[in-house]
Amino acid sequence: MPLDYPHPEQIGQDRLALAFGILGVHGAPAVAIDLGTAVTFDVINRRGAYAGGIIAPGLAIMTRYLHEQTALLPELDPNDLLVSAGIGSSTIEAMKIGCATGFAGMIRAILDQLLVELRRRGEGEVKVVATGGSAGQLPRAWLGEIQFDPDLLLRGLEESWKRKQRQG
Repeated sequence: MPLDYPHPEQIGQDRLALAFGILGVHGAPAVAIDLGTAVTFDVINRRGAYAGGIIAPGLAIMTRYLHEQTALLPELDPNDLLVSAGIGSSTIEAMKIGCATGFAGMIRAILDQLLVELRRRGEGEVKVVATGGSAGQLPRAWLGEIQFDPDLLLRGLEESWKRKQRQG
């Protein structure tokens, strides 16, 4: 895979595997969003080259940090943030709403910024694919815009292996 990145030694192997996966399965240009411990956004440009990305805190880090850095806030389970209320009527409910809404808002803001930049660069229509353990926390309304591929990393490892086999 070509790399349009000034310091390729700094790219994590997991991020390259995601790039191979999105390129091999979904095509280019594309953005892979991995919602794990960290949230990574990896960009594949229209030439099929890895072009960089963004790294942000993941949902588990957000919920754990709230607990660890405050005196009275309990630790939340990042997989149990769904609430029906828009305003919390307890500390836990308020924290759940804040974490879930803040997490989704962070993803939306970063993705919007990336898409604006990719349009500015003339990349055309960009595919967006999300994977990782916290992908289920994203709003269902985004389903038309973001594809979910829970096996993207595995697909990337397979694609990388196939390319290596073709090279001999």
